[in-house]
Amino acid sequence: MAIADILKKLLLGRAFSAEEGRIVLFNTLEVSMIESKSLVFFLQKVFEKLGDKTAYEILKKSVEITMLTFKNTLKINFSKLLINPKNWLGFMDFYGWGKFELLNVSTQKNIEKYSIKVSNSPFTQYAKQTFGKNSKVCKLIEANLEVSFKILNEKAKSIKVEEKACYTKGSPYCIFDVVIEK
Repeated sequence: MAIADILKKLLLGRAFSAEEGRIVLFNTLEVSMIESKSLVFFLQKVFEKLGDKTAYEILKKSVEITMLTFKNTLKINFSKLLINPKNWLGFMDFYGWGKFELLNVSTQKNIEKYSIKVSNSPFTQYAKQTFGKNSKVCKLIEANLEVSFKILNEKAKSIKVEEKACYTKGSPYCIFDVVIEK
């Protein structure tokens, strides 16, 4: 069963509470709901004001805090998830960020390459309408993929994520290549 399915069942089984101004998952994770359009607007303006490099580093750090909090709170054994990347990509679906699909995995010597398709994303749809080809919203997905793969591959020498196709720039969906050097 994929992580997203497990989390959906837990949420439906009342593993969350929304009381006194707080949303709490699993009795310990405090989360908040941010509307997609406002998050896209916020990210766009942060990238415009701070520049790509600085904004991306801040974004990666905030993603890392979230991922490690989930990992430690839920006691997830990420090494078991490596067996089937479709399991942890489903976690992104659960976030409501769009449909994440593993297109291809290739391995040669010390290099692993994953191609991931992201479609039906509320972020990219709004960003395309509002900011067009100047949108920076895909950096959110890129940072999440980079940090996820880093956590899943703690001993990797390097992890590089590159967007090969972009919905906001005219493609029917986004495609990201993740290259891991072991």
